[in-house]
Amino acid sequence: MEPKEHCRKFINQAGVLVRDHVPISIVEWHKPKNAGDEEALYVSDVLKDFLWDSLMTHFNLPENITEGMRMKVKAWTLQQLAKQFQTWKKKLWAKY
Repeated sequence: MEPKEHCRKFINQAGVLVRDHVPISIVEWHKPKNAGDEEALYVSDVLKDFLWDSLMTHFNLPENITEGMRMKVKAWTLQQLAKQFQTWKKKLWAKY
């Protein structure tokens, strides 16, 4: 990634989006292997795509970026969103 200050702002914005748009009742970021059709327990792919699109409205990727590199950035971003989600849930459990 480019300068650390931009990376930090990107991750902080990811945390804001997670806290604002992921319902507090969601338990897991990834769909458990033994989960049925209950989408209320994990973050759906639709919500993950919404978070990605929302984040991209605040930040721009270089115009000459390849599709493969864009997918790598999206995968890294989803990992960061998952970390922000886990941290948020841990803080909620610790506080309440």
